[in-house]
Amino acid sequence: MKKKFVSLKVKFFFLALIAAVVPSVFVGTAMYQKTIQVAEQKQEAAVQSSLQNISNTIMVNVKYARSTSLNFISNDNVRKALFLKNPGSDVALKWRNQITNDFYFYTSLSSYIDGIYLMGCNGVDISIGTVDKSLLTDNIQEMEEARGGVVWKWLRNGEHANFVLLREIRDIDKPYTSLGYLQIVLRNNEIKEQFESFLDAFSGYIGLWDINGGAEQAFGIGECPKDRKFLEDLLKEDSSFHWTNNDGILTYCYKIKDSHWALYSSMEASELFTENAMIRDMFVEIILAALCICLVVVFIFARMITKPLKELTEQTKEISKGNYDIHLNIVSNDEIGILSDNFNEMAKRLDELVNEVLRGKVLQQEAQFNALQTQINPHFLYNNLDTAYWMSRMEKAEKTGKILLALSSLYRSAANTNAKIISVEDEIKYTKEYIMLQELRLGNQITFEFHVEELTRQQSTLRFILQPLIENSIEHGILPTGEPGQINIWIYQDEQFLYFTIEDSGIGASAEEIMKILEADETEGRRGMAIRNIHQRLRIQYGPEYGLIFRQADSGGILTVVRQPIVAYIKTDS
Repeated sequence: MKKKFVSLKVKFFFLALIAAVVPSVFVGTAMYQKTIQVAEQKQEAAVQSSLQNISNTIMVNVKYARSTSLNFISNDNVRKALFLKNPGSDVALKWRNQITNDFYFYTSLSSYIDGIYLMGCNGVDISIGTVDKSLLTDNIQEMEEARGGVVWKWLRNGEHANFVLLREIRDIDKPYTSLGYLQIVLRNNEIKEQFESFLDAFSGYIGLWDINGGAEQAFGIGECPKDRKFLEDLLKEDSSFHWTNNDGILTYCYKIKDSHWALYSSMEASELFTENAMIRDMFVEIILAALCICLVVVFIFARMITKPLKELTEQTKEISKGNYDIHLNIVSNDEIGILSDNFNEMAKRLDELVNEVLRGKVLQQEAQFNALQTQINPHFLYNNLDTAYWMSRMEKAEKTGKILLALSSLYRSAANTNAKIISVEDEIKYTKEYIMLQELRLGNQITFEFHVEELTRQQSTLRFILQPLIENSIEHGILPTGEPGQINIWIYQDEQFLYFTIEDSGIGASAEEIMKILEADETEGRRGMAIRNIHQRLRIQYGPEYGLIFRQADSGGILTVVRQPIVAYIKTDS
């Protein structure tokens, strides 16, 4: 199927479009996201710092109120007044005036306290400043459950609220006896100013929640967030500061240390990140400008490239028609100029190459004829060996006949097939024919034993693996000793590999030296040629992890191991 033609101009255009748009969009998006991230981090740090300052102010007020309450509880005048049995007596009036002066001192000179109220169990009732007596009487049970500890409440003051400290006063000698109750109302002016300053910097809402009391105890400035459950979920977390963006609403929460209160604030993210929209628009404008510039540059560049290439295309069409008398006139100092010069050189050489190919075909036909002719000689040889065999039979030379028959069989197996892969069964057959020749030649000097696993007979192997190795054991292992010897041949397999093992009882040799011969790039003369040939054929056929391994045999000779993969033999017509 013929491919649809697409010009280089079109390809350059789309390539430039992708090259310009994709990186620009990717980089622009990454920078925009980074800008938003930096803005949120700065916003987070600023809000956290502001909420921490407010938290510090609140804790200063709280600690001052606690300290003042302890002063009143341990005050002699207060305790003497609470032990009076007749609060209306002249003595009681004396202590009352003294206590009132003490209360006035704290409310007039202190910037933290707005009102103080003392209610004794004996009927003493003293107050100064802004107090709420019902708030004290309504929470007596909670104060008693606190066992002299501080109970915090809120006193509403218009849109805002004041911190109120409530505390039970107990008899020192009788700790479980209540003498009275104390209320201290704190001024919220400084906290209110900090809340308003916070809203000047961050428009939205800020408030204080009692984690134990829930949303009913909250007070703040601005518009309270509608999703209060979301705020309660934030307060359940362990760390002191949290923030989140929920549907465009930023909510910040700061737990006040050593208390059950938390400051929180919420504001719309769109009001904080208006600058990000400007940055986004700027990125879009930069991308469009880069795209336009890129397209103009690509158009000029494509024109410079495609014009000489178009001329080159036209000339190649002429060559395809058999016209070699052509020449390109392109002057350029880049790859296109080199391509033009090479094209002219190619056109000049094409005619010569065509003629050389024709001459090569003639020579190839002659070579094939000569190869066929040389095949006559092997067939002529083993046919004559057969003739000699039958003549020896007629002359009753049985030993000579056996040698001629085995030699003829070996030669025929080598000449009649081009297959390099044979079955293990055939390899054993050829090897035994070779052994028969050696037994006829050497008599009883060498004993041969085969140990073959039946499963291995139908596996495949390379031709003539065993014969050269057995010959090596005979010539270099046993014969030099001048003594009778034995050669054992094992053929077996495991789960992964097929093994041929040849062990001789000869003079032995250095297994390390033999392995060096195998791994060497060249051999000295014919030394090691046979075993090196086998080793290289195995590695070429199956891979570098296969081949020959030499070890010292327990009998004193050499143990040769051939390792190759297990591959079932499939007979072919070759």
